[in-house]
Amino acid sequence: MTARARIPAPQQDELPLSSIAAHTLFPGRTTLYVSEVAAALRCTENHVINLIEEYEASEGRLGLKGFSIARGLASGAKTPRSCWRVAVSDYDAFVSTRRDSHTSL
Repeated sequence: MTARARIPAPQQDELPLSSIAAHTLFPGRTTLYVSEVAAALRCTENHVINLIEEYEASEGRLGLKGFSIARGLASGAKTPRSCWRVAVSDYDAFVSTRRDSHTSL
């Protein structure tokens, strides 16, 4: 009997982002912090905020859907970064949409 060389499974951070669902990256979570989304997308927190603002400005056609947990802000006040969250399902939808748009080119 010959011994088979065991090929180790790739580590999670070695896999392309499009192959990882949020439930794998964030088990048991329903919402994500901006910093977590930024780390997963390998971008800055400012970019994630820009994606959220783009979603709002485009009425959901572009960007990343986020929601604010801020209460009692003055009318027209900008939501602080620490108050933004992204639902895990919205993160998955964003990644899926991005993957589909890149593969269709």
